[in-house]
Amino acid sequence: MQSAVKEKIASLGKNGPANERRNELKGELDSLRSQQAGAKTSRTRILDELKSLQEENQKKIKDLQASKGKVTYKTVQDVDNQIRKLESQVESGSMKIAEEKRALNDITQLKRSRKTVEGFQAEEEAIQANKAKIDELKKELDDPEAKAASERFDTIKKELDDIKKEQDEAYAQ
Repeated sequence: MQSAVKEKIASLGKNGPANERRNELKGELDSLRSQQAGAKTSRTRILDELKSLQEENQKKIKDLQASKGKVTYKTVQDVDNQIRKLESQVESGSMKIAEEKRALNDITQLKRSRKTVEGFQAEEEAIQANKAKIDELKKELDDPEAKAASERFDTIKKELDDIKKEQDEAYAQ
């Protein structure tokens, strides 16, 4: 009985196969730790960029909605249709001079607002581009390599705990 315990202690000791395995696992664990530290730094950078883009997008959306609220026409086509309608009324010659002047002023205003409405489209495209970038960054956060490294880390940690438990049990006898 005592010789069996001594053999077990010797196999779990400094020169035994369990210790060699433990040293191997510790080396791999250290390597994984440094890999995860690099991944964490990268992840933090991505999260910061993601937050910045989301805030920027929310501001752009809010500004765009406020600008759209000030304009009667929402699309360039609506503005063009109204301009054509007013121009045809002026050209028909059926309007009084005061009405014609008002219509010409309206046409001038509509041409200015057309430029504003064209700007909406550019803003919407910028918002969509930001949304695409946000989606891309979210995909980067779901890195399967990082998940695999984390799972491997957990497996090694469990195996090291098992080896430690065996050693503790052997010395306790």
